Amino acid sequence: MKSMLILCFLLINPATALTDTIFVPDDFATIQDAIDASAKGDTVIVRPGTYVENIDFIGKEIVLKSEKGPAVTTIDGNQSGSVVNFENWEGPDAVIDGFTITNGVGVIDGFGGGIRCLWSAPVIAHNWIVANEAGHGAGISCWAASPVIHDNRILQNIQIGTPSSAGGGIAILNYSNPTISENEITQNQAINGGGISCGWCSRPLIEGNTIFDNSAYSSGGGISIVSSDSEVRQNRIIGNTTSLGKGGGLYCDRADSIVVDNEIIGNECSDGGGGIYFSEGELILTNNMIADNQTNFGTSALFGAESTILMVNNTFAQNVSAWSDYGVALGGCPNVEIHNTIFWSNAGPNGFEIALSSSTTNDTRLAIWNSIVEGGQNGIEVHGGSSFYASGIIDADPLFADRAAGDFHIRADSPARDQGNIGASGLPWNDFEGDPRVPAATVDIGADEFHTHLYALGEVIPGNSIVVKVVGAPGAAPVRILAGTGVRIDPLYTMYGDFYLEGPLNVFTFGPIPPEGIFTHTATVPVSWASGDAHPFQALVGTWGNPGTELSNLMVLSAD
Repeated sequence: MKSMLILCFLLINPATALTDTIFVPDDFATIQDAIDASAKGDTVIVRPGTYVENIDFIGKEIVLKSEKGPAVTTIDGNQSGSVVNFENWEGPDAVIDGFTITNGVGVIDGFGGGIRCLWSAPVIAHNWIVANEAGHGAGISCWAASPVIHDNRILQNIQIGTPSSAGGGIAILNYSNPTISENEITQNQAINGGGISCGWCSRPLIEGNTIFDNSAYSSGGGISIVSSDSEVRQNRIIGNTTSLGKGGGLYCDRADSIVVDNEIIGNECSDGGGGIYFSEGELILTNNMIADNQTNFGTSALFGAESTILMVNNTFAQNVSAWSDYGVALGGCPNVEIHNTIFWSNAGPNGFEIALSSSTTNDTRLAIWNSIVEGGQNGIEVHGGSSFYASGIIDADPLFADRAAGDFHIRADSPARDQGNIGASGLPWNDFEGDPRVPAATVDIGADEFHTHLYALGEVIPGNSIVVKVVGAPGAAPVRILAGTGVRIDPLYTMYGDFYLEGPLNVFTFGPIPPEGIFTHTATVPVSWASGDAHPFQALVGTWGNPGTELSNLMVLSAD
């Protein structure tokens, strides 16, 4: 009797309807046929193979997932339109996961060669979105859409169309509010926004991505943001180019932007702001490493115009301009505050770290506290009616770990240590890598806080060498590098700090931290490491039982 009652309840209550799992090509020959036959909550699993079709979720709240991942499961759009369409109010229960999405063209309205999101909010995860074309968003387009775009590879997509078109990898337009996190966005091309383009009153969160080797013709080799408020956090924006415009790494115009904890390194443009170009908005710039950027004309590191700017604990280092005299130029900015920031080796041919100038509407007003500026106050040039107030300026080499190798961590003997202003507006809790911001007497100057830390330099290629470094107190011994078999879901609290590794462990023991506070070891990447596999490590610096002994951060290496 009880079983009969349960069965009757299931039949009359649609909220309790059982979901189904559908297989392609077992149950249906095509992916679209499987979607058409599915119901809310169903899962469609696609076996390995290449499927030549253009699919539409038609409003279905379903999970579309490959059985064995994008390396062996491809949806080929055959140059017949967008490969995947979300345009019927799909929400976060609509998921596409684990496909190579390729050969699409945004022909309906010029949007979204790979994936087209219109009035929708799906989850797009673990896909390879490769070699698609469109006028806006060759890889992915968002129009009045708020998808979660997570852990995808978005590469070699090409934006085509008019000079106002944008978005090689991703285009965000017309009140879209996407979350773009943990993606690899590389080798995409566009007129504006080689990697990501955002415009028309949108509000993206761009967090934890690697945005590398993208190119734009006009503006924003890595990211272009226009007329949209944005958060850009914890990204690696590296090696992007703008051939005839501004903002090699990041371009922002008429936008309020929060730019925090990013590495903006090795980008290039032709005309102003090799690292960042910012105009007509409010900019919060905190904990960023801005280094080795280049421009032919204009400022090498950052150009800011007609804006209110707050800079806290950034490092500007070794940015190069062929024809300008400035690393950072601020024009017509009525209120600029700079705290705890390093400006070193950024000057152009005639040598000024910072330049202040007036515009037709505003003089630039700068207040700078507790910062390292090469040349001291003489490293700041003032034009027109602009002016600055300075307190606690240091003119001394910040003593980076290895400038030639692009390692801008500070050494134990750096004049940046414990010299920052702990009362700075917007002082962050952590540095750009997540280390505690005030582990000692007071805050350090720059993006990096001197603290026990494990990191590696170089490409992780099996059989090749890689440089492993451990930051720690000089003389602390021994240095142990611990290799785990996995990462704990919840770290284990210990007297030495949080422990992240799952065992069994391999332990490699070395001598003490040298006087400069950075231990260096050259290792060979095991030939057994397969591409994409994750290998977690931590360092333990000091003797067992010593209260001063510390565990480092978690470092995860993956073979290329």
